[in-house]
Amino acid sequence: AYSSALEIEPDNPAYLNDAAVILHYNLERDYDRALKMYAAAAENAQALLADKSLDPELKPIYELALRDSKNNRRALAAKIEAERKERAGGGAG
Repeated sequence: AYSSALEIEPDNPAYLNDAAVILHYNLERDYDRALKMYAAAAENAQALLADKSLDPELKPIYELALRDSKNNRRALAAKIEAERKERAGGGAG
């Protein structure tokens, strides 16, 4: 469903964040893609929130996408680093 939504609105920060969440937390795969989607979600949300003509009903949706995409990207980067360290250390530790 998110793939279809992103075909219609490829720059929608809420869709980008939510699709990345599925890769990150649910499927636990395509981490590089998820990181890029989180970054795009944050960048797009910031740009949309700066637009004075933004529909007021969309503001809280984009604020949430901005906050969540930043937090999720940070969490995923930490997970990737922890997994890298675990592999480098042979899993001990």
